[in-house]
Amino acid sequence: MASTGDVYAWLTGVLAELMQQTSWNLCPTQTVYNASCYYSSDITFNRLSGSQTQTIFDAPDGEWDLTLRRDIFMKTRGAVRDFNQTQAVSLYYRVYLAALSALAEQNTEVLLLSQAVSIGRMSLLDYIKSMLVASNATTADFFYQQLINATCGCYNTPLNASTTWGSSGMLLKAFNNSAGGITSWPDYQTAVCAANNAASPLFYEMVQQNVTSTGTPLAPGSIVPTGVNVTLVNNTVMTTNVTSFCATVLGNLQNWRANMTSTMQQLMIDRRLGDGRTTGKIATRNTIFNNLRNNIISQWPELFDPIFTVPLGTVATLPISASNTNNVTVLPSARVDILQTQFVAGVFYATQPQPAFLNITRRSIYTPDITMPDMATRAVARIVEVRAQQLETLGIRILHDPTYNYSYPDITVEDLLLAFGSALNTPDPYYSQPLCNTTSQQAANCTPVLLSDNQTTVFLSNFSLPWANNSALNLTKWGAGVGLQTAYNLTWWQGNTTAYLSCNLDSRAPEYQGTCMAMPVSCNATGNESTPYNCTNLQQPATGALLQGNVSDTLYRSQCEVPCDRQTDCNAICECYNNCDSNQICQCQACSTMNEASNDQQFQDILSGLPVSTSNPLAAISAPTFGRRLQQASPPDPVLSQLQAVTAQVSSVNSQQATIQSQMIALQAQVDQANQLARQRANDNRLIDLIQASRQDINAGNTAVNAKLDEIIGKQNQSLALAESASQALSAIAGLAQKQLAAQQALESAVQNQLSAIKVATYQGIISVTQALSLWKRARRDRALTFKTAKLANIPCNSLPKADYLFQLENGNIVDNTTARERYIGLTNRVISGLLLHQYRTNDTNCTDSKFSKIQQICTGPTTIHSFGVDPVFKRGTSLYTPDFDDINGTMVTNWYNCSLLNSATYNMPFLNKTVNAAPYCAELYNSQNLPYAFHYFPLPDRVGEPAIAQAVLS
Repeated sequence: MASTGDVYAWLTGVLAELMQQTSWNLCPTQTVYNASCYYSSDITFNRLSGSQTQTIFDAPDGEWDLTLRRDIFMKTRGAVRDFNQTQAVSLYYRVYLAALSALAEQNTEVLLLSQAVSIGRMSLLDYIKSMLVASNATTADFFYQQLINATCGCYNTPLNASTTWGSSGMLLKAFNNSAGGITSWPDYQTAVCAANNAASPLFYEMVQQNVTSTGTPLAPGSIVPTGVNVTLVNNTVMTTNVTSFCATVLGNLQNWRANMTSTMQQLMIDRRLGDGRTTGKIATRNTIFNNLRNNIISQWPELFDPIFTVPLGTVATLPISASNTNNVTVLPSARVDILQTQFVAGVFYATQPQPAFLNITRRSIYTPDITMPDMATRAVARIVEVRAQQLETLGIRILHDPTYNYSYPDITVEDLLLAFGSALNTPDPYYSQPLCNTTSQQAANCTPVLLSDNQTTVFLSNFSLPWANNSALNLTKWGAGVGLQTAYNLTWWQGNTTAYLSCNLDSRAPEYQGTCMAMPVSCNATGNESTPYNCTNLQQPATGALLQGNVSDTLYRSQCEVPCDRQTDCNAICECYNNCDSNQICQCQACSTMNEASNDQQFQDILSGLPVSTSNPLAAISAPTFGRRLQQASPPDPVLSQLQAVTAQVSSVNSQQATIQSQMIALQAQVDQANQLARQRANDNRLIDLIQASRQDINAGNTAVNAKLDEIIGKQNQSLALAESASQALSAIAGLAQKQLAAQQALESAVQNQLSAIKVATYQGIISVTQALSLWKRARRDRALTFKTAKLANIPCNSLPKADYLFQLENGNIVDNTTARERYIGLTNRVISGLLLHQYRTNDTNCTDSKFSKIQQICTGPTTIHSFGVDPVFKRGTSLYTPDFDDINGTMVTNWYNCSLLNSATYNMPFLNKTVNAAPYCAELYNSQNLPYAFHYFPLPDRVGEPAIAQAVLS
């Protein structure tokens, strides 16, 4: 537990550091106003999860840039959205959510009533036969025939001293409640007895295998539990037992009749209505509503407020009938819950009583004299009524909201369902596969909707809503490009807490980038350590054959267990961007190096420590070659190896001695040269004369120098916060490696502790060898995943200090852009046209022979065109320093000052006894500290020097 706490603390600390570094702002790139960002300082995040929403109504038209800074692990996702478009399209999502959940509730009601109708239209014997088959299909025919034989044979059997079983009417009473009720003995004899050749009362006795018959009769209609292995013997009932036997038969018939009646009553009342709030058919509505609501929260949070919080006031509760115009039902702009209730009721019955609904009440259905045909008739009427309500709902028209100037067509609820269904089955950036395209998907995750033609059924997802910008939202019948497709995202990007595990693996960690490859077998995990998988062959010629055996079988292990373990490991470790199917393996280099688990040395250590009395059920298999195949080589001769080692050491010593000798010679030469220079400097008085001659000039200039320093320091202070922020961000990123290394060591210690625990438990007999192997497989897989996480958490997805997401605003703002913006140089000098300043620079030259040599020995020399200065954008401490260009790898500056574009760039220049300007920092564009020069030579006619331009109009 300690190691788990360490890892949690590490993760929390790392995430907190990343959150503190990340910020965003909204900055214009081309607008008619100034170029300042919308917010005076970047917006930061104050929690590790959640969302931030800012609504802006006063941003001018033009091109903008949402700048996201220091999100180097892609943990932030977001978008800039058109507020009006988001509000407009939310209407259709609100109607869809209400319509689908209401239709699902109606489907549930129809399904339950249809089941009741099916039962109500069956005879009692048919119902008994279906229930016997459902309970135990093996014995159903025997018991069904026994029941018929008993009823036909018992008709004339005395029930008591005065009546027989048949003449009492009790036999027929059990049947006349079901469909096609039998009301007379001749009817029963014709329909049942004669049809089944039943004359005498027979019974079946149950005899267990290899056990002598006890002669104990089973009651007709009894149910033998599934799995009981019996033999059924048909015998004639003894005369002394006939009365008792027939009474038992009668009791079973009445029980079956009560069961049949109760089943219909529960379907029509208890299961259909429930408590009216959380159970019954309304539970289906609530489930789908909650599923789609959760999908909106997780996938489309921008739509949550316009769907669930608007409209407000009396408009939110308008009934459908209030919007009827010229016999056309128009949808009101109501809340979701109001729409759901109205959609369930339909248009007409939203304000009128529902006769079929009111005819199925608990009081009417649970009355003692109710018959099953009567209940079936009521259920059929309600089914017809529900279908009429569905057709009314499908035909309701949805008029586009005139508040928003967008060209949505006027559609019906049925059109809306078709459009959303088409989008959900069309891949997009959010859903790579259709959601309701296969039979299994439709049965488990989708709601069927029968359209108004009563022939076409569409299946709609119970869990997902479509992307608003999916082109499939534009139905063909509306015309080209016309429909509900809405691109309300002006710009957007994806990111999440695990993006760093899969982003840019080709450059960050190619060993984890996988490829989907076919499996030789299909793998169905069982949870049984002795037979961990049920495998089916997928290769010719044995395609479809089940591989038999367990872990004690070498063939089973090599052809089933090993490839399935490898699939489990690889699919967990590797990243395949095209999503492998169940019969494929995501294969990558990191997974290929993992051996078969039972051949790992760690597991072999567990086996070696077992007591002699403990058996090892694992069949031995050779270690598979998951990685590159190594060449087999003969064992090396030990004597020859030692001689080769000695020879190598002698050669190394000779080489070192030669190197030391050459270094000594060079050192002696340097010492001699230093001595000579020292003697020359001792005899040279020029430095002392120069200091004395210029002392007064230095004192006089101190004030000016100090003032200049104050000015420089003032400008530096302006950018100090930016420089410190960038430095802290880079330091924090660099410090991640140490923290992750410590976490990795803690996790490795945890794996070793797990291994020790497995070893002790196996030795003590607490777990078996197969259980130990299963635990070791999981432990080593967890270790591999931990190493992957630790490595990728130390390699940023993006080394650039910021990401730019550009978008265009077109709100129709009218701005006078014909008036020139004034710009001044100095206080009063207005710039009326662009200025080109051309400066000349010269090299220093030695002028010791001049008459002023005692004062200054360096003079102005010839003109130079060498680059000079430092671009302040890239230099920390300057007022123009921009941390957005200061990335970890220095790629931003080399993109701006790209030496590869020069014809012959110069690298590795000598400077002060060292070599500078290593690639990619050439001497033409960078100084000795790898900072780019600010000014460069540009040839002009009759001009030699470096130009600087001052524009007349600010951009």
